[in-house]
Amino acid sequence: MIHHILYITYHTLYTLSIGKLAGANLAHVTSELGGKAALIVFPDCNLDQAVNGAAFATFIASGMVHVQIDTS
Repeated sequence: MIHHILYITYHTLYTLSIGKLAGANLAHVTSELGGKAALIVFPDCNLDQAVNGAAFATFIASGMVHVQIDTS
């Protein structure tokens, strides 16, 4: 038996449609519905370090890997 796994990183609307189709065919689907890549900074953090880390994470992967913070 051949198993095909579908990984989705997209908007919720499209992912729901794909999930319904996959479910009807008993296909395995993993979806990432992360929204706008939120960043959480706690009040007791080192703010300079948090800003530098956020800026680094925003540009290091150039959108190819999901580690960046959304700048919009």
